[in-house]
Amino acid sequence: MVDTIAMSGSSKRAKNLAVIVAASLLSLATVAMILLRQQPSKKRETLPAPWPVGISVDPGTFRMTSLPTTFGPYRMLQMEDGLGTSEEAPIGEVIYAADVLYNLGIGSNKDKRNLPLRCSNWYVSRLYLDTRTFQRGRSALPLSVWHLDVTYFPGAMELGSRPPEAANHPGREILGCQTVRFPVSLSSRWRKWWGNSVTFTRVLSESRRGCERWVDYYMFVVDGMPETDRQDVRKKALDTQDRQFYYAKILLAPRDWNSDDVPPVDEAAAEFIRHALPPVLECLPSPDDVK
Repeated sequence: MVDTIAMSGSSKRAKNLAVIVAASLLSLATVAMILLRQQPSKKRETLPAPWPVGISVDPGTFRMTSLPTTFGPYRMLQMEDGLGTSEEAPIGEVIYAADVLYNLGIGSNKDKRNLPLRCSNWYVSRLYLDTRTFQRGRSALPLSVWHLDVTYFPGAMELGSRPPEAANHPGREILGCQTVRFPVSLSSRWRKWWGNSVTFTRVLSESRRGCERWVDYYMFVVDGMPETDRQDVRKKALDTQDRQFYYAKILLAPRDWNSDDVPPVDEAAAEFIRHALPPVLECLPSPDDVK
């Protein structure tokens, strides 16, 4: 059962990889927008929370490489699937542009110093397909390919000297937002804190001309606990008195969605989240890990 708490909205899905990547980067810019460069006065320094044991980050790109390429019936897109080509990365990997990394503060000199200490910023951005509905050599069925994007920011938040672009991507208008609660089955170290459900914010948007629509789902993890409100994340980031701190953003979006009917995409998102969220959380420090 998927529960929704209405705020407004309705939507479709574009059909090309460039658009879905742009939608992801829009949401990531929104994350950066809520974090101010100034730091509050604290009684003690807040240290970056280190990544869990077993997590690896590429030192050249700051992409986290430990997220499984398969979970349940979903696997990362491959070249032979025939859904696009890439000369810069494995076909299922989405690579952030240099200006996006700069605005998010990923790969900064501070990150380069923190990388050997296992506490730098990182990101992972991939396309996964549902092997139950995908047939190689044919066009992907609607809702069979999902974009999963996770960004990790430990310790004191610090952006580059240039502010990120406006939250609203050029050519897009937000139609509405809605919180949606999905059932999940997590490992014991997460279940005792999160229970058996998780809430995402659904964002519906369309092109200025109204010919294309998008849907994105996102949530934050703050010191191991779920959060959907950007302002609450900002407040916790600035006001925390914990010795260690981190926040992460989890974003997911279907690549192909061409309908005004929202319930089917919520049901498909619920299925993807059921399989994807547990391995994603294993890449983050749990509440017990944050000192």
